[in-house]
Amino acid sequence: MLLQILQDLLPLDAKFPKDNYEAKKIIKDLGLVCGTSRWKKSKGEESEDEEGEDGESKDEVQDDTDALSKRKKKGAKILRWFPLKPRLQRLFLSSKTAAYMKWHAEGRTEDELMRHPADSQA
Repeated sequence: MLLQILQDLLPLDAKFPKDNYEAKKIIKDLGLVCGTSRWKKSKGEESEDEEGEDGESKDEVQDDTDALSKRKKKGAKILRWFPLKPRLQRLFLSSKTAAYMKWHAEGRTEDELMRHPADSQA
């Protein structure tokens, strides 16, 4: 249904998948991670088995040349944590950057004219 709506919005000569099956085939060819949405555990949480519940490996599928070499396996999906507080502290250290960061709260004009979608009531 959503694909049909998007197809109606695009020009007639646009290359767009007709159904969900064709869209999945295109995404599969891009080499993205499988759709089971399973996160690989970090080193401290590793389990004894290297396979998931459905029998698939938690590591990326590798070519034959990579399988023969003795490289470390690369995780298919790894949840990473990027601390936000130190980054914001670094941004606010510079007075120039801090002024840009605070502009949304302090520098906007409040004259009831809509200059940006953020100026709307919603």
